[in-house]
Amino acid sequence: MSASIDIAAPAKVSPSNLPLVLFAGAVTTVLTLAGVYQLELHGIAVMGWYAHYIVPAGAICAGLLAGSGAGIACWKSGTRVTKTTLFATGALMACAWAAARYLEYKVAVAQYGDDPPSFLVFFDYYTRSITFEEHGKVGSPVGFLGYGVRLLELAGFVAGGLVGPGIASARRYCDECSRYMRSKRVSTLAIAGKPTLFGIGKMPAHEEEALATDGQRWLERVITAAAGSDAAALDYALGEHPYGAEAKRALAAAGRVEVAVARCPGCGRGELIISHFAGTTRKAKRVGQTVIPLAPGLVQALRS
Repeated sequence: MSASIDIAAPAKVSPSNLPLVLFAGAVTTVLTLAGVYQLELHGIAVMGWYAHYIVPAGAICAGLLAGSGAGIACWKSGTRVTKTTLFATGALMACAWAAARYLEYKVAVAQYGDDPPSFLVFFDYYTRSITFEEHGKVGSPVGFLGYGVRLLELAGFVAGGLVGPGIASARRYCDECSRYMRSKRVSTLAIAGKPTLFGIGKMPAHEEEALATDGQRWLERVITAAAGSDAAALDYALGEHPYGAEAKRALAAAGRVEVAVARCPGCGRGELIISHFAGTTRKAKRVGQTVIPLAPGLVQALRS
């Protein structure tokens, strides 16, 4: 099935609460880094946790906590996440990481008295002195490769910090109210057979064609009812393939359609979101989406 065009109304520019988002992000970042520092004083180097020597798991987890304030602020204040929001949040995370390294330097050199090394000398020395421990055995310093480790640490911290705003950006948004919508998957339907190994047990071609045809006819009924604001017809069509009953079969198929209803908690307007997926659960890729605006009365009728 090919993707349909999005027929939702043109988006308006929502008011910006970027200062609030950055302030909330700064608060959770300071609290997170303070916690990381306290753990380091007890011998737990969170930023030094790596998976398979290359994935900065500790930095990503710290970034998740640090950026949680920005994500929550976006959601609660109705700030629409834009490229500017993501860039500013990423810059905040990077600056916070650099500030943490500098504070680390100030604390460490307090013991040097009146002739402490410069920050760059300190940073270079400790970066080249990074070691990895495996099965209780500490390896040799990584040397210049330590800069690669530091870069991965920075990238992991920034990436983790962007998860919160990124989750908010994936939500449907009401431009009239400047609020994020709440959505719920209501229907799903397999439109292809299960993938098979070497074609063993593959669904016959005529059955797979019938499955796709039935799916297309069902979608046409859903779209016609939604576009015509026919609550009874739409509710009946969606009830033919409820998500809870059909999910297991649809997720195992090589192709499926999912229908979700999004509703603005402010004005009550909503959207019917029809998404087409290719591939099974683990490898599914959305290949098309249709969005149909729903009037408040129609959304309320679907909920009752």
